[in-house]
Formats: sequence, structure tokens, C-alpha cells
Amino acid sequence: MTMDEADDLLVKLRLLAREESKAEAAALERAYEILNILDGKAGGLVTLNTFMGAFPAAAVAYFRGKTDFLHIAGLYLSFVLVMLLVVSAIFCFRIVRINWPFLYFIDAGGGKEFSDKELKELSHVIVARTRYYSAAWWITLLSLAGLAILAFLYAIS
Repeated sequence: MTMDEADDLLVKLRLLAREESKAEAAALERAYEILNILDGKAGGLVTLNTFMGAFPAAAVAYFRGKTDFLHIAGLYLSFVLVMLLVVSAIFCFRIVRINWPFLYFIDAGGGKEFSDKELKELSHVIVARTRYYSAAWWITLLSLAGLAILAFLYAIS
């Protein structure tokens, strides 16, 4: 962060601390809290994906090298499950990444609506990241069902 960026941020933080800016500051705080919640959920889902991916990754060694249908099906299912969990993790990584400067869109000279553009941009980020999380969650749920099938294949082969 350069000195100009730091000075700009300081001006914006002081603007938000003024008594007449309390509503805007509260709205911005709530938006960032929502992003923090999504970050936490995404981090938890990545951890779950990691644990879930251990079984199909280990199952590859068990199913590999055998030519009967159950072993081939188990091998392919293991590969598909690992790929699904990787895709879910990629969606989660899109949630936790930082892609905008803090309070970048605040207009220090913008009068009563100085935070509108910042709130609008944050709203877009929240909606996009909620969609990423939802997709990652459904992919993980589908993978969980696949793990049950893989465990069944492992048990009967």
C-alpha cells in the first residue's frame, strides 16, 4: 500500500466515523460481516472436501490393476469424485480471495450518498460469492452420495 492509498483510506475511515455517517458505516459493516461469514463457510467446506477426498484417492490403489467390472467402476468413480471435490474447492477459493481494495469505491466528497457505490459493489460480490458457495455445497453433497456408492463398491469387491 502506498502512502497516497493509506492517506485515502484514512480519509474514508474518518468519514465513516462521523456521527452523520453511522447508518452508512453500519451498512458497510454488515456487508463485510456477510463476506466474513461466507469466507468461514467456504473454508470449512474446503476442509470437508479435503477429508472426503482422502477415501477416493486411497481407493485408487485398491481398485487399480484389476479388470472386473466392480474394480473398473470403483476406479472411475474414485477419479470422478476427486475431480468433483477439486471443482468444489476451486469455487470455495473464489469466495475467499480478495479482489478489491478496501473502501475503494467510497467517494469522500460525495455528500450523503458517499457509500452507495461501495455498497453496490459489495452487494455484487456478496451475490456472486453466495452463488459460488451454493454451487460448491451442492457439488460436495453430490460427492458425498458418490462416496457412499464407492464405499459399497469397496465392500462388495
